[in-house]
Amino acid sequence: MTATLTTVPEAPVIGSDPSLMERVRAWLVIVVHVLRRVTSSAARRAVTLFYLLRVRYGWPEMTAKSGLADTRKQVAGVSVKESYFNVPGIRWHTLRVGPSTWTFRVRMQLGQVVEDWDAQTYPLAESARVQIVRARAVRGRPGFVELHFTRCNPLAVVTERPRPLSPACFVVGADEFGQRWEIDFTLLPHWLIAGKTGSGKSVLLRNLLVGIARTDATLVLIDLKFGVEAEIFRHRASEIASSQYDAQGLLHRLNELVESRAGLFRELGVTSIEAAAELGVVLNRVFLVVDEVAELTTPLTEAEATALGLSAKEADALVADITRSLLSLVQRCRAFGIHVILCGQRFGSDQGKGVTSIRAQMAGRICHAVNEVTTAVMALGDGLDGSVHARAVRISKDERGLALVTDGSEWSYARSSWIGDAETRAAVNAFADKATPLDEVATADQAAYDRARGGAS
Repeated sequence: MTATLTTVPEAPVIGSDPSLMERVRAWLVIVVHVLRRVTSSAARRAVTLFYLLRVRYGWPEMTAKSGLADTRKQVAGVSVKESYFNVPGIRWHTLRVGPSTWTFRVRMQLGQVVEDWDAQTYPLAESARVQIVRARAVRGRPGFVELHFTRCNPLAVVTERPRPLSPACFVVGADEFGQRWEIDFTLLPHWLIAGKTGSGKSVLLRNLLVGIARTDATLVLIDLKFGVEAEIFRHRASEIASSQYDAQGLLHRLNELVESRAGLFRELGVTSIEAAAELGVVLNRVFLVVDEVAELTTPLTEAEATALGLSAKEADALVADITRSLLSLVQRCRAFGIHVILCGQRFGSDQGKGVTSIRAQMAGRICHAVNEVTTAVMALGDGLDGSVHARAVRISKDERGLALVTDGSEWSYARSSWIGDAETRAAVNAFADKATPLDEVATADQAAYDRARGGAS
């Protein structure tokens, strides 16, 4: 069996320290973006507070005009005076204000239900002069409704910058409620990202990788699009696989790491990386990113197999082994701090027999614009209403980066931040010294275990 070697430009050795000028340039880029975000957020928040004050003092009239409070008219001479009573009370201690939104709870009057408020959200929005108002029930608090006011489209301009909130939680943009869009791997350990060409998948992935780059995590990439997208992260990545042969070996070593950590967990008597950290054994998380998974799992054509010097049987065995290794990884590594992000345009069974099983293990789903509803169903799952899948088809080219995000039961709109090459390189260069070879992760795990045991004794 012969393999085609892919040459890449010369890159710094993994773990090498960036120069002082690179660090200064990197931090200057980061500071400029932080100041821009803080300034823009403060200005929008000030305008939002003005709108909130108008709602505060006009609340009795707003609810009365919407039929949610009662009105009493009194005639005094030639004038008619209106007074309002049975006004639903706002619970101001529940107030949450964002740059373009605010949320509070309201105690409903006797006889009212959430559906009554939901039917009147349009009049409330018109009275408050905001874009949209949403009403939803409050779990565990019957008699209360939560109102969410959106002053303007929070996804028109996203000022949030990619950054880590914890070693496993990253900000990558904003959601439709004006809050930061967080991808939390402690809640959903694996993520699937779908979308057609030009829909914003690469921008989202770049945001996520920039956030990961600022942590101590081990970052490994599989990019079968000739390694072009992954190349900008070479200084920070522990390893980049740009061929199916490289990917096969990489997946095998990741599965070996799972087995190694399982042995440590048995000795510690724990079942998760969080429980190990509570005992003082802090293990670095590992993130595997597969860009264009179809190129990884789709069986080779006869021409492709011939070009690689493989027989049909050897070609099928190669793809089958890759699929089996990837499936084993997503099934077993949930508790071991090893996370998988799969990106692609489609995730159909036509890409291989194991793709459906792999897709079923991906708890977090992100779907950008797609061409067909069936593609959206593959990406988001069939547990959502059909109208949700149709929304992914209706995302226009002017809304690049807009996506539907779901955990399988609830969904929302979100949009990733735009991040250019300069900011990306700045983050990569600033944290290049955090990169460690994948083969040294197991050794570092054992060292963390020995330090904790030594301290305990």
